[in-house]
Amino acid sequence: MRATCHTSNVQQRFYSGFLSLSHIVVIVLWVLAFALPLFLALGSREFVLQTNSYQEQPVIKSMNQVLCILEGERAKQPLTLVHTTFPEHIQRLFIKKKNESLQAARVKTSSIDDNSDGIAESIWIEIAMPLSVSDVIRQATVVVVLDYKLENYAKLNMDVMVVFSHSSLNTGDTLDIDGDLDLHQRNALKITDSIQQPYITSPIVNMTTTDTTQEQLVQSLYSEYRKRNYTAYLHVPFPVWKVASNTSEAERMFRVSMTIRNDKVNVVYTPEWPEIVKHAWIQYYCIFIFVSTLIFAIREYLFKHKLLSSVCIVDETRRGFNKYI
Repeated sequence: MRATCHTSNVQQRFYSGFLSLSHIVVIVLWVLAFALPLFLALGSREFVLQTNSYQEQPVIKSMNQVLCILEGERAKQPLTLVHTTFPEHIQRLFIKKKNESLQAARVKTSSIDDNSDGIAESIWIEIAMPLSVSDVIRQATVVVVLDYKLENYAKLNMDVMVVFSHSSLNTGDTLDIDGDLDLHQRNALKITDSIQQPYITSPIVNMTTTDTTQEQLVQSLYSEYRKRNYTAYLHVPFPVWKVASNTSEAERMFRVSMTIRNDKVNVVYTPEWPEIVKHAWIQYYCIFIFVSTLIFAIREYLFKHKLLSSVCIVDETRRGFNKYI
């Protein structure tokens, strides 16, 4: 009984004149094997990588800059109560000669790091503003400024503004806000060794003009903030407005409870040339494997079936022992 112990491929060589049709066809096939994948890859919109993205959890911290505006009625007269830790030029907008609307309030802030990695998964802010017995609150607006930092790959540090406003026909004493902080980019970030601080000379609290009024403040801040190329916005799917339970208490408080959740965000950046070359090479090589396999199979078919004139010589098997290293 016999069994195969070794298999050796027989090499065939095909010869033809240097300027013969067979030679020209072979040269054309070789050129196609390398050039066709390049043209196919260039036809793809993503062959030259313009932008790329990755996910990162930003580092957010409270900057102790809060603006809370409560609107409603007091003795059937319009009422506006304000608590702010913004600079003095903004506080002056809410000071009137007859009725001073600025109020003291108790503000609590805490960062919650669930996985103990040094990055807060959420920031909780509570603002408790005292009310008189006759105060009826129907609308609350909260503005919070946070420090926002990306530092893993694309490095960015800026201040971001969290704005939320809610109104109700029913008088309330509590507003619960629970939302996700999402990054928004108009331009891709550049990869630099140092941290980019594009808005260090124009912080949010200085984005007002001298003719800004009390009623226009939040709109003015938000409009200027929207002009930035890099911003972050709070998405609140379901705010909760709690109706005042007892308006006859001697000491009443309006509470705003805000939870800002800090999940991973999608960061868009402009890749550097090594990444661009690597991305292009991978695409070209994948197409080259497919195209070259097809073209070399066509070449083999043309010669083996004698569709191109040539002389075939079969290499003889060498006798004796072959040394393999």
